[in-house]
Amino acid sequence: DFLWTAVALAADPRLWPHLQRLGGSDTARGASVGLHALLAQLEGERALGLGLAIGPASPLIRHHLLVAADALPMAARRFVAAPRVAGFLAGDPTPDADVLAIGGVIVPPADRFVDARGAALVTQLAALLAGAPPPVVVIDGSPGVGRRTAVALAAAAHGRPTIGVDLSRLPLGVDALDAALAALAREVVLGGAVAVIAGADQLDREGDRSLGRILAKHLDALPG
Repeated sequence: DFLWTAVALAADPRLWPHLQRLGGSDTARGASVGLHALLAQLEGERALGLGLAIGPASPLIRHHLLVAADALPMAARRFVAAPRVAGFLAGDPTPDADVLAIGGVIVPPADRFVDARGAALVTQLAALLAGAPPPVVVIDGSPGVGRRTAVALAAAAHGRPTIGVDLSRLPLGVDALDAALAALAREVVLGGAVAVIAGADQLDREGDRSLGRILAKHLDALPG
């Protein structure tokens, strides 16, 4: 319910006159648990439970569906729904802009040809994707040999789309990497996509190992 409040606050202009009366001009910065408790008329125990549940371990926060807009105590902290969340709930299939800037949906070509070796790889990958939780798989190979196509075919066997990003296309810096990986996580959660990450070996091209640690952190948090 709190997610819907944050989405409505971000997307529905009809709410603004009412919410400004309830929460003042600061409402423009996002939805707080306190504001949601007021709107939903939550009684004490339910309101406390929500306040305790909305923290770093919450799937809404961990998978970047909600983004904190300040550092106030949890009951007062304001959260903003990522624009992609509102678009997805409205039926828009377009991936997050931060994903499209360095990748997008991987669709196997209709006239694809898969030899025996490729078919074996697809079968292996499909079996791995059936695991719980699915593991991180590293696929070596030269550019153009069909690694992404193989993943897309394996994902399609489970009825899942595939979203790929190429980290080598990012400008160097923590913020750009963090935003791209957060956007990729949203696609995995919202659409059940299988994530393909290329260019990870280029992150330390300037000797900055902190970028590799950020990638590891996001990989650990991905649900599948």
